[in-house]
Amino acid sequence: MNIQPNYNDNLDLYTIIFRNIINLLKARKCNSERLDFIETIYSLEEFSKQMNDSEEYGISFSITRKFNDNNILTIIFILKNSTEMKKKTFITVCEKTKDIINLEEKYDLYNVILVIPRYDKFFKFVEEVNNIKEYGNVFNGKEKKRLEAPYYECFSFTELSFNILEHKYVPEHILLEKEESKKIIEKYSLNISQLPRIYVSDPVIRFIGGMKGSIVKIIRTGYETGISIYLRIIISKAD
Repeated sequence: MNIQPNYNDNLDLYTIIFRNIINLLKARKCNSERLDFIETIYSLEEFSKQMNDSEEYGISFSITRKFNDNNILTIIFILKNSTEMKKKTFITVCEKTKDIINLEEKYDLYNVILVIPRYDKFFKFVEEVNNIKEYGNVFNGKEKKRLEAPYYECFSFTELSFNILEHKYVPEHILLEKEESKKIIEKYSLNISQLPRIYVSDPVIRFIGGMKGSIVKIIRTGYETGISIYLRIIISKAD
């Protein structure tokens, strides 16, 4: 029995999704001026209207951020049709992405965030084109080169129907840059391989844009214990 809600009939859902896409980009410390501009162009009501008026590909826009001295261009596609998520759709998105990259060659890294009604077969296509190990190495500053293919991320409408960072049981997660990680490791004489691990597929890690090899600082606050700080190394499930 299919109990998936009909997203296209729910204007409020598009409003919520847009708000949480903005929250996700803020959590990744994307360019604040560009974020303000996007929020101005796509007011909550206007975003819902454009999503409902658009065809299969919904709305797309791009934004920049810096991480580990890398200039990163993030391209966001919000797709609206879930029942026809064929390989052809993904190929079209890849072609649109390639066109954008060809116009924006000044960036070190490129990643694409696909927001889709439901995963279906679409997620499989995304997994097939990703080389997480190579992208993770570049992302963490181990190599400095421009990737020919961007790294793709997928978020379903359900995942972006709420802001996971605001959940009362989710502690603060801070993605550390390479230099900050190095200082902490040296200060406490830590061995990276001995750090507790957290999967790159963890919902919070996905939301803040964590990649394999990065270190995340988790800050927990308890009534009796006070503030506690934990470090986790991000790994893939293959490790």
